[in-house]
Amino acid sequence: GYPYTFEPYAPAFEYRLLKGLSAREALDKAQDFVSTTGNCFVRSQLSKVLDRNDKTIGYELRPFYNPLCYGLADVLDVSYWNKDGKIVIKVKVKPIVEKQFESGDSSTGRDSGK
Repeated sequence: GYPYTFEPYAPAFEYRLLKGLSAREALDKAQDFVSTTGNCFVRSQLSKVLDRNDKTIGYELRPFYNPLCYGLADVLDVSYWNKDGKIVIKVKVKPIVEKQFESGDSSTGRDSGK
């Protein structure tokens, strides 16, 4: 019943949508997901996603990491834009962190995987 639909800007095989969840279930699943993204996870932050009139249209749960692992706590670049009534979401790892993964120079013990 909401006027906006959120759509990831990524190929369908890179994400999974869960529909029909209550707000609490969605938040719990999102928290579980971001908190299991490695041993460097420190906390998450819940923020409102606003439209041009500052009306809340959704929420973002963002992970923050120990800065000793990646050189900064917030490793994601996230952008939103309205395309024909759909809110398109683009999520990228910040270039400085991406370079660490590409070179294998990450304190998480992971190789160049993403």
